[in-house]
Amino acid sequence: MISIKKPAEIKYLHEILDETDSYLKRHHCPSDFVFEADLVIEELFTNTCYYAYDGSEKEQTCEFHLEIDENNLLIQRIDLGKPFNPLTIADPDVDQNFRERRVGGLGMYLVKHFCSRIEYSYRNNQNILTLYRTIPINTI
Repeated sequence: MISIKKPAEIKYLHEILDETDSYLKRHHCPSDFVFEADLVIEELFTNTCYYAYDGSEKEQTCEFHLEIDENNLLIQRIDLGKPFNPLTIADPDVDQNFRERRVGGLGMYLVKHFCSRIEYSYRNNQNILTLYRTIPINTI
């Protein structure tokens, strides 16, 4: 398991991705799987940086926990921002012309697509998003 806690500032994105990549590569995850995990983590982190906090919070952080168990990757994202369940965002109409499509929602759509299961809870003043991603067999 690996735990990463950083200020919710975009400048820390590369540090988070470096640590998660190292963890996944140590567990022999294939490069396309690592790439997709990076997309998920990047989307979750940038959304936290841009939308979770309104400036009144004392601590503005984003925390990730990653764990590999058998052939599953668990990614847990925790923040102390205002309560928000990203699973309530309507999926964009991906068949619609991109010029006519409403702005927003595509990142979480991709996150939902890449994960086999996602759970959200708000406990102890924390947004907790837990994602599960199946690792291709014979790679760990």
